Amino acid sequence: MNYALVLAGGNGERMGYTNMPKPYLSLGEKPIVIHTIEQFLINKNIDKIVVCCAFDWVNYCKDLLKKYIPNNDNIYVTVGGKNRNETIYNGCKFIIEQFGLNDKDIVLTHDAVRPFISQRIIEDNLKTTGPEIFQQTDGKVDIVARANAKAIDKQTASQEKLNKTTQQYDFDVVRTQQSNSTGG
Repeated sequence: MNYALVLAGGNGERMGYTNMPKPYLSLGEKPIVIHTIEQFLINKNIDKIVVCCAFDWVNYCKDLLKKYIPNNDNIYVTVGGKNRNETIYNGCKFIIEQFGLNDKDIVLTHDAVRPFISQRIIEDNLKTTGPEIFQQTDGKVDIVARANAKAIDKQTASQEKLNKTTQQYDFDVVRTQQSNSTGG
């Protein structure tokens, strides 16, 4: 199964004061996070979408989904973490607890505030193999990374590698991390 983990936990501190976190600000007629989710929703190879957001914004995010993408059983909302690494970890943990694991499962992570991800970038990311492959596409911002899920381990995660915009994790390694963290 292929999962898109949309990271919507940030509050956009660098852009100054706003009345809500950046993912929920409008871009045209819809919030930024909705534009981002739609890019994964239209991709036939993404089976489920999990949105990770700050605890105080979970219900707001669910309300947005009801308004803009009603009756979709493949989108879930869960609580992120204090930082990007913890948000990715919590999102993967949610997937493990809700859906179990399969060695072929893939998690693709992407920042909610980057709504212009192309289908080509999603497809390229799903096809990429190997423990760490970074590609710069079009010489611009689109960076694709497939990282070994070992990076989810909060103590060994490299902030430099986790700051890339789109990443992919193989769940066979996540299983080991989950097992180690629960003592099983």
